[in-house]
Amino acid sequence: MTLPQCDRTIRPFLYHFKKKIGHAVTLPDPLLFSKIGYNLKHLFSLQIENQIQYLRTQFDNNDTLGKITKIRCLQLQYDEWLSVSPTQQWNITMQPRFNRNIIAASLSLLQSQNITLTFNPKFDNTILGGQRPLSTVMGPSYNKPNIFTKFR
Repeated sequence: MTLPQCDRTIRPFLYHFKKKIGHAVTLPDPLLFSKIGYNLKHLFSLQIENQIQYLRTQFDNNDTLGKITKIRCLQLQYDEWLSVSPTQQWNITMQPRFNRNIIAASLSLLQSQNITLTFNPKFDNTILGGQRPLSTVMGPSYNKPNIFTKFR
């Protein structure tokens, strides 16, 4: 969820929380989220923390989940026409096509917040050949949905 979506979702809770603790509903929300206030965590920051933990659990697993994750990374690399694994380089913003791919959605969410993670090298995969990656040649238009759908 985006920050505005999280704000809309959490708004009724904050309203009832302020009423329940006896504060005016006009009390600024940052006071509820500050350490000197009630030290609540915003839904958006919780979402990011949970996605990081989910990715860590998924990528650090050496059993079946780890094997499936490696296959899903290879599929994502193929689907997105990436010259290197998504765990090595991911600079694609959130796209509607990521609604059914939790790895792509999580990597895009972290990329939008300038959060980088280091993954196990077993997930690295580089496709050799060519002079320059297609994303470098096409620039920012490479990941636009109207261009991307015409690749195949």
